[in-house]
Amino acid sequence: ALRFTPLRFRMLRGLLTAYFDIYGSLAKEWRDELGRTIQTLLLQCDTQRSSAQYWKNEGSGLVAPGGIGRAVQLVRQWGSGTKVWERLQISLVSQFIQNAIVAYVATACAQKEDEKIPELIELLEAEFVQLSTLKHCIGHIITPYLDRRWKEGGENQQQFCGFCIRKLNDPRLSSSVRWQGIEAAKKEVVVRWLSIQDIHIFFSTVSMDEERRRFWLRYVPKITYSRIALSASLLAFPPTGLEMFIKEKRYAVLSQAECAFIMQIGKYVVVEFSRKGNACYVYHSREVPFSLDAPTYNTFALKKRTAACK
Repeated sequence: ALRFTPLRFRMLRGLLTAYFDIYGSLAKEWRDELGRTIQTLLLQCDTQRSSAQYWKNEGSGLVAPGGIGRAVQLVRQWGSGTKVWERLQISLVSQFIQNAIVAYVATACAQKEDEKIPELIELLEAEFVQLSTLKHCIGHIITPYLDRRWKEGGENQQQFCGFCIRKLNDPRLSSSVRWQGIEAAKKEVVVRWLSIQDIHIFFSTVSMDEERRRFWLRYVPKITYSRIALSASLLAFPPTGLEMFIKEKRYAVLSQAECAFIMQIGKYVVVEFSRKGNACYVYHSREVPFSLDAPTYNTFALKKRTAACK
């Protein structure tokens, strides 16, 4: 087999450009010949792991009107795209497609703004995107936020945060094994976003306590875990603003009528209740009288005075 080289990569990109841009105007025998040539080169991509670097190092050329950018756009257009891949006999789960998607996302993340987030999410929602590809792409999208090139707090970031929850589960739960392989620093960014959202949701929508909301926002950099426990009565008649939070199932259920906000700060676990007056309990992380990841909580366990710090 021929060794896959940067020159052969550029040749493949040129052939893809020709195939996608002038396919309709070619005679059938030329279309078939061009398809066979591309297919031969694509087999090289799928049998050599080292080829992945060529997709990732090509920079803005990958999102040009032709080449891999055009290929990814056709993949996204499921109907017409499927026919193209069928003609070339390329599997949508092949390494070629997966590498092309990672390269496309990485290049989009080199831009100054996060305006492409909705488009990238639409692409990554597709069933043919493999888990390893998804993790690489999520890592690429988090990087510009981590590097402070993209401003946090916008609508696109919140949409991406919800996407991460849907695809990989909540990174704060010990059962979230799908986050394995993503750098700890990038996972911590998503945890911080979720903590900020939880504080806003609990103290602005559930408890409606502006003073406590401002107080706990100061501790966001130190919060490593947070979770909201909602009462069954509130879940039955949720207030405006909780729809997406409930849809994403980012909550636990509390057995009694009030709601609670649970967070871990360093060696301590803090429980804030929605009703004022004797509302805060602090436990040492080694002496917490309940399981942090439990799907349901009992109010009496959350308010166990004998276990709370004095």
